[in-house]
Amino acid sequence: GPLDVLGIAGAARTMTPQEMQRELAPVAALFRSLGARVLHYKTCSTFDSSPHIGSIGAAVRALRSAVEVPWTAIVGGQPNLGRHCLFGNLFAAAGAGGEVFRIDRHPTMSRHPVTPMHEADLRLHLARQGLADVHSIPFTAASKGGKALEEALQRALRPLSSAMSPDAVLFDVADAAQLTTIGQVLWARAQRHTLLAAGPSSVVDALAPALGPRTGIEPMQRVVAPARGPVLVLAG
Repeated sequence: GPLDVLGIAGAARTMTPQEMQRELAPVAALFRSLGARVLHYKTCSTFDSSPHIGSIGAAVRALRSAVEVPWTAIVGGQPNLGRHCLFGNLFAAAGAGGEVFRIDRHPTMSRHPVTPMHEADLRLHLARQGLADVHSIPFTAASKGGKALEEALQRALRPLSSAMSPDAVLFDVADAAQLTTIGQVLWARAQRHTLLAAGPSSVVDALAPALGPRTGIEPMQRVVAPARGPVLVLAG
């Protein structure tokens, strides 16, 4: 039917690269056949992953064939969860409203039992997963508005021919206001050529305002009224 969004839940982030390839190949085929303008591979907002388990690089390689743009857009922060990316380096709060740490010094994520974060520079972190050429666009570009951000993106891509496009472009996110600007730039490009984006739920936060005028969807979050009776909550 005439869907605006289709989501597929999976467990790729717990898998080896070989398992991820098998898991994501039919997903890539489906979205390629549907002509999805943006294919979003959701990562954790802390980007915890490794070359051996839950490799973001492996996911990008498995899904890249589903879209036309040869480089992947990576949104590097989720401010509403206390995740901020500054000049390519990821910072995260320890708990809601807690102290903010560079991710490789975070009291929890630096000691993650499966995918500890030992590198704060997401460009280096992703290079170890096979995305060797990640260009970074600083938050200072997004803070100046959509035109400045588009110009920064063009500069990042201009020296390269289509045969030599970077593996990915990493967008800094310092605060929530910058997400709207990032979403405008990505959605405008996605109208010309289908695009792969990787990152946390902030990718959706960025794109929702751009989608709203087209679909009539109201992008603002609704406040849920207090429950009048028992509530069962399942959280995965």
